[in-house]
Amino acid sequence: MERVQSRGESFVGFGKSQEVAIRAEQSAREFLGKHADLIGQTVIDIVAQRESALALDKYGQRRLEGHANDNWSRKPGITVYVTPDAKEAVVRVFERENYPVTQEQIEAVNPNTWAFRFPRGVYGMGMGGCQLYLEASEDWEKSNKAEKPFVLGYNDIVRVEGDANELWQNVNYQWDGTPKTK
Repeated sequence: MERVQSRGESFVGFGKSQEVAIRAEQSAREFLGKHADLIGQTVIDIVAQRESALALDKYGQRRLEGHANDNWSRKPGITVYVTPDAKEAVVRVFERENYPVTQEQIEAVNPNTWAFRFPRGVYGMGMGGCQLYLEASEDWEKSNKAEKPFVLGYNDIVRVEGDANELWQNVNYQWDGTPKTK
């Protein structure tokens, strides 16, 4: 198996970024359009594009900081980054439940973070934690059927990266697992 590597900051242009950019541009055009007799169309276009880019940058930063998370999987395939204590708890659950997880699916990323790779896994956040499933059905997008569940608390998870560009980033950690200073 290839080495697990976090995609770091590559999630900026995903999530709701397109919606955010479109709303910002529309808002700028709507406001400036009220003053079209004072401002030429070229200026309106430039300002609207700039507002779109600024909104996209701001959204991307919020996403990386954990303030614009994707709270569930759209498609199977996840990598879950957890604290060292959570890693031990997860391994105990896998042993108790007899889940077939190989050592190749678990990797130390750095002293703060362990990664679990589940090629067919999915997640859903809510109620103070994360419901994870090791195996989602082939038709996950339609059926939402999955097997082999386990739960982690928010504080146990550093980050969840989905293969369909989903991202859940804990606000208390940097993307590499380093705790944020308060």
